[in-house]
Amino acid sequence: MFRVPFIQAETSKIIAMAKRADHSVSFDKNYHVTWGNSHVTSVNQGTEVHLRMDKAAGAGFESNVGYASGYFQIKIKLPNKDFSGVVVAFYLTSDPDGKEGNHDELDFEFLGSNGPPFTLQTNVFSNDKGGREQRFHHWFDPTSDFHTYGIVWNQHQLVFYVDKTPIRVFKNNTKIGVRSIWNGETWASGGRKIDWSQAPFVASFVGFGVTGCQFQNSASKDQCYISSPKLWWNGDKYLRLDPTQRTHQFLQCWIAFGSVNEEGQQQEEFSEELLVKPLPDHKLLAHFHFQSSAPPSTSNGCHHHLFPKAISQLVQKFRVKEMELSFTQGRWNYESWGGFDPISSSNAKAPGVELWAVFDVPQHHIDASWKNLTHSLRSFLFPPASGNVRYGTLPCEAVCTENLTPWLKLLPCRDKAGIALLLDRPSLYGGFYHSQRLHLTSTESSSEGIDSGIILEQTLTVVLQPNSERAIEVHASEKHVQPSWSLSSIFGKQVSGRCVLAKSSSVYLLLDRGLVAELKFPNKENGKSAANGLTSENFWSNPSFELSVNPDRIFLEESSSHSKSLSILYMFQVEKYSESEPFDIGLMWKVPVAWLCQQTPLHASRFLMGSGNERGAIAISLKSTQFTEGFMSANSKDGSCELRVDVFQVVPWYVKVYFHSLRVFVDQQPRAVSDFIEKIHVSPSKDKMSPGVMEVVLKLPCRVNTAALTIEFDKGFLRIDEYPPDANQGFDIPSAIISFPNFHASMVFLEDDSLNRSPLLSKFQEKCPVMSYTEVLLVPLTTPDFSMPYNVITITCTVFALYFGSLLNVLQRRVAEEERFLKAKAAKKTGRLPLLLSKLSAKLRGRRREPLHSPPSSSSFINSKLVLKVILVAGLAVGWQYFFS
Repeated sequence: MFRVPFIQAETSKIIAMAKRADHSVSFDKNYHVTWGNSHVTSVNQGTEVHLRMDKAAGAGFESNVGYASGYFQIKIKLPNKDFSGVVVAFYLTSDPDGKEGNHDELDFEFLGSNGPPFTLQTNVFSNDKGGREQRFHHWFDPTSDFHTYGIVWNQHQLVFYVDKTPIRVFKNNTKIGVRSIWNGETWASGGRKIDWSQAPFVASFVGFGVTGCQFQNSASKDQCYISSPKLWWNGDKYLRLDPTQRTHQFLQCWIAFGSVNEEGQQQEEFSEELLVKPLPDHKLLAHFHFQSSAPPSTSNGCHHHLFPKAISQLVQKFRVKEMELSFTQGRWNYESWGGFDPISSSNAKAPGVELWAVFDVPQHHIDASWKNLTHSLRSFLFPPASGNVRYGTLPCEAVCTENLTPWLKLLPCRDKAGIALLLDRPSLYGGFYHSQRLHLTSTESSSEGIDSGIILEQTLTVVLQPNSERAIEVHASEKHVQPSWSLSSIFGKQVSGRCVLAKSSSVYLLLDRGLVAELKFPNKENGKSAANGLTSENFWSNPSFELSVNPDRIFLEESSSHSKSLSILYMFQVEKYSESEPFDIGLMWKVPVAWLCQQTPLHASRFLMGSGNERGAIAISLKSTQFTEGFMSANSKDGSCELRVDVFQVVPWYVKVYFHSLRVFVDQQPRAVSDFIEKIHVSPSKDKMSPGVMEVVLKLPCRVNTAALTIEFDKGFLRIDEYPPDANQGFDIPSAIISFPNFHASMVFLEDDSLNRSPLLSKFQEKCPVMSYTEVLLVPLTTPDFSMPYNVITITCTVFALYFGSLLNVLQRRVAEEERFLKAKAAKKTGRLPLLLSKLSAKLRGRRREPLHSPPSSSSFINSKLVLKVILVAGLAVGWQYFFS
């Protein structure tokens, strides 16, 4: 069996061999024609051979003798025309005559194409078994010039080379070798038939020199594996590449080749896009969209060229069918930034971290898969919403660059090239809103043993404040002045071309419906309606603003049933820009302009009611918007119009919710719950295990002005070790999710091939339900006095210090030495003056002078004092121990 070890052989030797005068070697010296003699032409005195294929036949040739090791190469130039369905091959085989038995084969197969990209397929047969196809895209044009294709073969391994680049490695084989051109229209070009009007198809071959050890019999086979100067390819230093050569192989195969799966229908792809949108409150929305796709493969998630290996292994290990992970800082302003568009409905997330996943495993394995997944992602476990879905959130998780760095590592070019070069940390985290999102979807494979395909979407949505001093100076007296901006002024960088691994790289400028309705254009001045008179040609130049870069395309949104105005999309292709001419789009407003973004049908907010540390209530308020009023007038003809609202709320276990206390208020009046709640599903919380979940389906009248839901709760008690370090700040309740299933946010632009190739615009065309998040609630719980344990610890330490300190002092004190010290000290204090005074006093009284005595020793007093202290401390210690025991 073949195995794939690390790369081997020495590139410097191979290049030296390729530089020899192979063009002077005649074809007849080492090869002969095996079939299609009439379709083989020899030119340049036999040093160049052309194989021709037409509708009658093709042609082929093989080596005169067999070989057991060596270095084999040939230079090939493919037909310079549409040769779809034609296969040009160069391969080594142990059975060139087609005999049954131990058939081994190594193939270079050039699959026909009508233009770039040109596909090279390598295949391996071992013991009559193939199915190891691997396809690459050339990084050059193989039809314009000759390129070298070779195989190094020693007693250990075989290495496939294209020019100077090793691309595949296998074990050794036995005999060389065949070149041919033949009909492969049933599989080679995706099923495309051969265009025989282009015939004949001619493939050119030069360089017929062979450096190898001839195979004579089984006994002489071992002689071809001896390491010698003549058989240089068998040396130990040709077992693997040095670090420089391995790096060259990795980069060349990754950048210059596009990996194609065995079926040849799909390949790993990566695209990068940026959408910029002015907002009404003088801010700017920047939405980055990166998409990586991996087709179904047999690598078990281990081999990828563009797709992140870690994501593939995560999907394969935990059987994830769909997953979304988001990190958000700040809250989306639905009133100012809108809520009825694809970005706000799909990418505007709640503050903190949110994770949900769908698993393709049996029902009894879902909890285990979710637990392992959350441990891998360091998330928090929450109970299921329904079926195979699991949901988790951390509402107060801080988002910083530590979260952005691993997110960027999933990009092929990271933040070193392409549109990701604009991801400047200070600019991103200094904005008003920041949300990075990762969404992956796995597609089922049709055959067993094939891994599922994966589509990974990475989005980054930020709301920034442009710095435009000029706009303030020009329109300082105007109320609705909009700041002018450019990419360099916002992010501090310019785009110096696309990421070399990206299939497409585009930047879009979106003017939403409300802004377009307020801008000046000729048809509006002539009195025509926006829907009938607006065309994309009107916006190549506009008197209201000026673009610093001319767009490549302009797209007009198709008419929407929810709005009379239409959006305009400017498209800029980054591929045509480079470091010498970087891309930097800018917009300068000429006149003040004010508009409103389209809002959700109902504006949702949430707040707490009640006071005290025992109980309270959660209230969700819904208020009608301008959009709702227009929708009601259009759909409430007979007064039977209904507005469906879905509410999903998760409450931590330490907030004891009483679901039976649910109350409904419509237009500030209490109503019966059964009249407006169509369905309700609750999952009570379990102490210290899982939170409570409530899902409610509301049916409200279309002309409703306000609606509210209230539900009561009690506050639980936590153990002292369950409180966070900032317990006095309060505890967070995750945002509630409010969705409107009857309304779908989508943007469908006029049909164009560019739109079909854009993953971002394809997502915009999908109908996603309008969704919004409420505020995160901060609930104060009963908090113990954390100073009491500190006081107890302090008193205990003080008592023990007194007890053991005094005891140690008594045990270590030397009484005799202390008495001698006191006597010596008293003697020093007795000087000449006391002696003279005593003599003078004796003479005056007529008495004999008495000698001075030292002060009485206080040792007895000291000893009694120490004993009393020790007894007191011991008593306190015994009492303390008795009291607490």
